[in-house]
Amino acid sequence: MTRDSWMRWIALSMLFFVSFSQAQASKIPSAEGAIDALTYERATHSLNINGWVWDRISAKPIARLRIVANGEEYIVHPIAILRPDVRQAKSISLMDTGFSATVALKSDLSAGEHAVEITALLDEGRTYALSSSGEQPVIHVLDSFGALDSITYDKSHQQLEVRGWVWDSVTDQPAKKIFLSIQDENHEARSIELLARKDVRDALSISNEKTGFSAHFSLNKNLSAGNYPIKLISVFQDGREFELKSGTGNNPFLQIDSPKNRHWIILFLVAFFIFSVCFFCRKGKPEKFIVWTSKKTKYLTIAGIVCFFALVSMGVTGSSWKLLEAYSGIDAVGFKGEKRHIFKQRPIRSDEWGVLTPNALAQVNHEPNFPIVNKNLGLEGQNMGVIGMTGVPIWQPAALGRIATWGYFLLPLKQAMSWHWLFPFFGCLFFLWKALARFNPSGIGVNFLLAISFCVAPYAAGWSLWPLYAAFFPLAIFVVLTSIFECKNFKKNILLGIFLGILLTGWVMTLYPPWQVTLGTLLAFIVIGWILDNRNNIKLSANQYFSLAFALLISCLLIGSWWLDTSQAVSQIRDTVYPGGRSALKGADILNAPWWALRGYYNPEALTFGLGAGVENLPKNVIANQSEISSYIIFPIPIFLLSLMLWKKASVGLWVLRACSAFVGFALIFGFFGVPLWLSKLTLWSYVTAARLDLSLALACTILLALIAANTQDKPKMNWVFASLTALSGSVLVILAFHLLPASMLRANSFPLQIAMVIAAAAASWWIVRGRIVASVAMTIMLSLISTFGFNPLSKAPESIEANLSKYPFIVSDNGQPLRTLVISDGAAPSMLLAAAGVPTVTGVLYYPHVSLWKEIGLSEQDWPIVNRYQHLSFRLDNSLSNDFKVGNSQGDTVIVSVNPSIFNFSKTTAKLVVARKNDAIYLNASSFLKEVGRDEHWVWFSVKKPSS
Repeated sequence: MTRDSWMRWIALSMLFFVSFSQAQASKIPSAEGAIDALTYERATHSLNINGWVWDRISAKPIARLRIVANGEEYIVHPIAILRPDVRQAKSISLMDTGFSATVALKSDLSAGEHAVEITALLDEGRTYALSSSGEQPVIHVLDSFGALDSITYDKSHQQLEVRGWVWDSVTDQPAKKIFLSIQDENHEARSIELLARKDVRDALSISNEKTGFSAHFSLNKNLSAGNYPIKLISVFQDGREFELKSGTGNNPFLQIDSPKNRHWIILFLVAFFIFSVCFFCRKGKPEKFIVWTSKKTKYLTIAGIVCFFALVSMGVTGSSWKLLEAYSGIDAVGFKGEKRHIFKQRPIRSDEWGVLTPNALAQVNHEPNFPIVNKNLGLEGQNMGVIGMTGVPIWQPAALGRIATWGYFLLPLKQAMSWHWLFPFFGCLFFLWKALARFNPSGIGVNFLLAISFCVAPYAAGWSLWPLYAAFFPLAIFVVLTSIFECKNFKKNILLGIFLGILLTGWVMTLYPPWQVTLGTLLAFIVIGWILDNRNNIKLSANQYFSLAFALLISCLLIGSWWLDTSQAVSQIRDTVYPGGRSALKGADILNAPWWALRGYYNPEALTFGLGAGVENLPKNVIANQSEISSYIIFPIPIFLLSLMLWKKASVGLWVLRACSAFVGFALIFGFFGVPLWLSKLTLWSYVTAARLDLSLALACTILLALIAANTQDKPKMNWVFASLTALSGSVLVILAFHLLPASMLRANSFPLQIAMVIAAAAASWWIVRGRIVASVAMTIMLSLISTFGFNPLSKAPESIEANLSKYPFIVSDNGQPLRTLVISDGAAPSMLLAAAGVPTVTGVLYYPHVSLWKEIGLSEQDWPIVNRYQHLSFRLDNSLSNDFKVGNSQGDTVIVSVNPSIFNFSKTTAKLVVARKNDAIYLNASSFLKEVGRDEHWVWFSVKKPSS
């Protein structure tokens, strides 16, 4: 081949290659994208469109969209959204390829399917038609809406109750009839009760809120355990039908469980206990126990003290503190020590493990320790004196009153946390035992069992023993006060006066009015009754008056020191929407839920194993969860009858019996019927909700039982007819309690469980009337232990909590001081974990709003009520925001700050670091205010840049 031939062949090859490359390039579109979501809001005739577009030529976010819907054309300017998933998938640098657009249509879309043309208008007249999963976008418009919420089967009445909601936009009416198919049988609802559903009204933007329903169906036969498919058809006014699915869109079914094994175990234990009492304790054995314990009072006291200090020395606690670390997941901070535990951690006790415990740890790890204002909690620092219940350790004179926190000043952290948890139980047990001895001096053994039954009750376990701490102070005050009345020794009275002053301070420091007011009222009644009963023996002298005055002086000085340190924070709390804006209460809270007063009978199932779906259908004023459902197991009918019989002829504690009976009567009237508002305010019961009456009512009933024991000892037994009627009444009350219980409230409700509680109530009522108080109290203790066993975990408290500075050196500044950190998270737990380790935070659980934060980020005045509250403050990301941030509440005690990461100025929070989970960190990398400084398996850390001037 000649040289010219070679040249011609090379030229032709190059020409072919160029032509082929251009042809291939012409096949690659200049843009790419898709529609992710297309929805229609019928109330506003609006289309909502979400998707993404990548313009290969301009490499800029999309500026305009052309939408053709219902024969009309619209041009809209979408909002750019960060799409790191698209950037990663396409290996491009552009982050904001996503978009969100809303277009208001000129006319409504009729029911059915409607094709929508969506075209991206690009530079230089180019266009790109967007599809959804490769097909033209289609919007489905419905004319009927609805969902099934719950199905409840009532075996005793052979009925089904179906709850849900349904709405027809054609007739603008809910369903006229509802039909149900089950087991090849069709049933029409015999009754349909329309219910208000504001959530549906708001979601559909309709005027009628009666879209909810409760339909009742009578079945032809009972259903055995198993799963039953359900078909539910609603019929509207014009005869059209609409099939209701479950809330998830699935076909509904009814599940009927067989009785749980645990219910059979409860029934066996109750039956075995009754059998044992009847056949093995017939010959005075309980009486021998009472006599024996009466002679061993000192030994029992010493044994209790030794047990308390032994458990503290081992660091035993029932706190769910491990959940703070588990729910936070921040690897940079962790607990040191043994992490094994017995029984489940309890997320429901977040007030304990997510608020009180980390606040106490934050005091320990603050520099210096135990400040009045903890600078690590929020921009302005948290005044720790406003934290109630057991409180947290603070270096101030008033700390003498916070006895549960003494361990933090004297012991290592492990033992201090154990003291914090155990003291309410042992303190209340001891002083309740001593207080009952004032009413029943010869019944030391009965008193001891009564004190145990009060302290192991589900109500105590369900609220992390806080009720026992609230009861400890008035009980100790009563014991010390009566000791002063009886003591003539000046030096001893001075010591008693000092202790009384500390107790009065501690009672004020609990800072929980519902328990303080109710227990305070009961204490006043009891003290007056005791003075009247002992009026012939009380002869006050100068040293007793001096002791009382000295106690009052100490209390005023200690409370005054607290007030000087805390008054400004208290004023801020009073000015909040919540809790400061709470309206005055006058009772009658449980008038529409009478079962609430009897919920102690449900505790063997409800406390440890939780509640069922029926909790969603409760009235708004009734809040139920594992803690709220906890109560005391009381058998009120024999207590009421015997108290009534002893009203005039009690030989021991007559006026105390009358005082406790009067208190119980007033509390029940307040709870069920209410009192005039002026009386409620005058007595301070305006701060009390009926849901918090359990503690004072149970204490009053415990004292009444002690007085009944004292007055019926060595007396003729009530005849068996009266005892039988009382036992029958007690069992009927339990049957009524389960009958009134809303459907599906318990996770499992079976016949064996109900029978166990019925016969337990009958036996206990019989024993009380027949003078066998010990057997009745022992039954109560057994049922309480069944309810509470395993609710709170048992573990050893941690030895310390600290930041891992070797792996995360950027947490501290050059001079070794931890840097203030902003956590991007759905909750406050990560922030509280950091604060617990001594790392300053922006967010967390704050008892009042920190004004400087909201001023710095530019909160508008109209949004102030949203943040003006006790708050679990958290920051979250929202790429669709047109502004840099917005605030909102998911519930009354939360404040959520949503920020647009691409434009929000993080330096305004005064944070030096920002930490976020990996999925959020992708968006934060696009922020010009942040620079990544480290990451681990779950979290990414950023330093905050100073804004350029």
